[in-house]
Amino acid sequence: MEKDIVREKLERLYTELKNTRSNDHQTQERLRVLTADIKDALDHLGEHRPDQNRGVLGSMQSAVRHFETSHPQLTSVLNDVISSLANWGL
Repeated sequence: MEKDIVREKLERLYTELKNTRSNDHQTQERLRVLTADIKDALDHLGEHRPDQNRGVLGSMQSAVRHFETSHPQLTSVLNDVISSLANWGL
């Protein structure tokens, strides 16, 4: 059950990332990398990959700080996913 909730939230985040636009090159690159990380997490959800999972969480936490003022909706979704992953034990 919890895995389904995490998958749903990751899918929502993936969609939000794909729909987020920016004119700033650095932001575009962050969005691209984070989108790829989330896609990888979705593809391997439930597998024991501690280093990769920590990397994805780190990317998301860094993205929250970067997007906090410029993309509040994305930040909200990121925070929700981070919380769900933490509750799931990642």
